[in-house]
Amino acid sequence: MKVFKVVLFLGLIVIATTPSVKANIADFDEVWQKRAQKATETAQKAYEPNPHHVANDLNKKTHKIQNSRKISMQT
Repeated sequence: MKVFKVVLFLGLIVIATTPSVKANIADFDEVWQKRAQKATETAQKAYEPNPHHVANDLNKKTHKIQNSRKISMQT
């Protein structure tokens, strides 16, 4: 019963403080609105819908780095 009361108390604290965390600061700050807009645009430009292309690109770059290290270690 004691554990239930503690969990209930902590749950009520979380529920009570959740709205104050956001505080609607982003609605009024132009700098953060511009940064959020730029971040969204950058993410949309960088998005690749085909995960196989992303994996292949990563694999090519990884192999290139590994091969360059092997060559430099041999010399």
